[in-house]
Amino acid sequence: MPRCRAATCGRRLAFTLIELLVVIAIIAILIALLLPAVQQAREAARRSQCRNNLKQIGVALHNYADTFSEHFPPVVTWQRVNPLNYWAGSCRPWTRSPGYSWRARILPYIEQTALYDRLHWGQTGLHRCFGGTSQQIADRNFVLQQLIPTYLCPSDATDPIQRHWMTAGGVTAAGTNYASMRHRGYPTRTVCGGAMVRNSRPWSMTPIPKDQRGGLPIEGQQMRQYEDGLSNTIMVGEVFRGKRFRRMCGSGSNHNGQRCWSWLEATGFCGVDGTRPPNHPDRDLITWIDTVDGGNWTSMPMSSAHQGGVFAMFGDGAVHFISESVDLRVLQNTCSRAGGESETVSAQ
Repeated sequence: MPRCRAATCGRRLAFTLIELLVVIAIIAILIALLLPAVQQAREAARRSQCRNNLKQIGVALHNYADTFSEHFPPVVTWQRVNPLNYWAGSCRPWTRSPGYSWRARILPYIEQTALYDRLHWGQTGLHRCFGGTSQQIADRNFVLQQLIPTYLCPSDATDPIQRHWMTAGGVTAAGTNYASMRHRGYPTRTVCGGAMVRNSRPWSMTPIPKDQRGGLPIEGQQMRQYEDGLSNTIMVGEVFRGKRFRRMCGSGSNHNGQRCWSWLEATGFCGVDGTRPPNHPDRDLITWIDTVDGGNWTSMPMSSAHQGGVFAMFGDGAVHFISESVDLRVLQNTCSRAGGESETVSAQ
């Protein structure tokens, strides 16, 4: 039977505490080194998916235009009514359309025809007063709650499902991260302590000046009306859904919802402009409502959960990443479709 040597007899074949701590420290260091790389890889994948979503939206908008005599879809599909009556809560007899957004118009072009067919286009009363048959209302509410992956940026971790005061009986609504470019950008307006001034149709009696009109306005435009060129005009920009918004002024309970709280509704408080640079601090304010924290309804900057800037889809379908440090004047040039400016973001 073999005998152990004197030098090894009595020694236990195991790790000492120091050796164990060294191994743990090495593993911790490796994890600390690898984790940022993994996180960066995941964010790169999310950014790629976000860009791809906007490309799909661009293709859908052009397919829509090919179907409708080179007309892009309107941002709002309701009949013009007096906004003061609307906000007073009275039920107006809207006789043409249910108040759906441009994203609803392009559903068939992003492989969502089944949802499009459940919206009962042409029916009345499905938006504010929620008239119509019980089946029509049930169909609308079903579509309202459906998450559309193409309309969501995977980098935005906020809950895309919200309960909002403008939905029927507090029905939840699915949000979006992609908003239409409304206009070049306006000076700050006062909504509390005076008359509310609205600057975009159908709210305003005065048309937006030609050089201020955005890439995807309330009324659908033909391709030939993009005098600056489709490749020089932002049509759709990113939106960080942000925090819940509050009342404009006065007393009462706060409203429940986020910016771009609904991809379906035309009243989803979802639009962008060139008033502020991308990812301006106002991104966390619900524009058009929240003035308490310094926001205002004409401040609708593009925003995102991406570091350093936002993605924007141009009229030709191209998707560009716009830096937070972009020259504001150049950005505003790119937000208008007929301003006649020579220097735009895509031309840099």
